[in-house]
Amino acid sequence: MATRGAQGLAPSPLIVYVEKPDLSLGDLMNAIRTWLDRQKVEPAEFKMVASDGAPAACVVRFRNEYEAEQFRLTFASA
Repeated sequence: MATRGAQGLAPSPLIVYVEKPDLSLGDLMNAIRTWLDRQKVEPAEFKMVASDGAPAACVVRFRNEYEAEQFRLTFASA
């Protein structure tokens, strides 16, 4: 998992890019939604990134750095 800025801009601490090659797109969405619900976090933006043959990925923008960091720690690749 990496943090990326939107469309080539400088990376933002509020935007988290998650890529999980071991999960299907549906499983990734379910895992993220479950985490958001349990933490009672409403992201500012949630976008799925899908491309033929590419791993499931999403971009989540948070309203504050604490939520973004907790999400990043949870979904960081081991």
